[in-house]
Amino acid sequence: MNQKYVYIVFSATPYKIGKMIRSLTKDAYNHASIALDEDLTRMYGFARRYCKVPLYGGFVKESTSRYNPKGINSSVRIHAIPVTEDVYSALEARINSMYENREEYLYNHFSFLAVPLRKPIHVRDAYTCLEFCVEIMHSIGLDVTPGKYYSIHDILTFLEPYTLYEGPMPQTSEYDADFFAKRPIPYPVLTSAKCILDLVPRMK
Repeated sequence: MNQKYVYIVFSATPYKIGKMIRSLTKDAYNHASIALDEDLTRMYGFARRYCKVPLYGGFVKESTSRYNPKGINSSVRIHAIPVTEDVYSALEARINSMYENREEYLYNHFSFLAVPLRKPIHVRDAYTCLEFCVEIMHSIGLDVTPGKYYSIHDILTFLEPYTLYEGPMPQTSEYDADFFAKRPIPYPVLTSAKCILDLVPRMK
């Protein structure tokens, strides 16, 4: 029987917001994703839905092509967590269900803005990229606490023993034309505003 792994991917995204986050935190990485395979063809996380609409975020399937716009290749650190067949199957089913219902999940902008306070803001069915990874890490048996504040540095340090690879993002996906497509001018404003306003009634 082949050993199953869950992959946790930290990346230095090549966009203005990512660069701003790294300049503030002094960490090498600003984004975290979950992958169900080593070649990252099934990689998921909470992020922007489209390249040119940074505030319209939610649960997305991430292609590796979004990490190399205009030939810029992002740096990543990949961790491989060994799990049992049952744990892997349960996570796979959960991820598949979330993706089928992805419009129900939002990026947690409120919790993101509260990072300097080191206090997460809990919103139903909404996560930052790191909050989601912490929840998945807990679900596969790692000793972390969902809902508790963690910095990227905290989780990188915790996952150090599981490091599989560090370097340029492996390019395994075809060009994601939909992610990079330009949107009409009203679209970014309307979708971003709706995404943020929809968080309010979900606050716990």
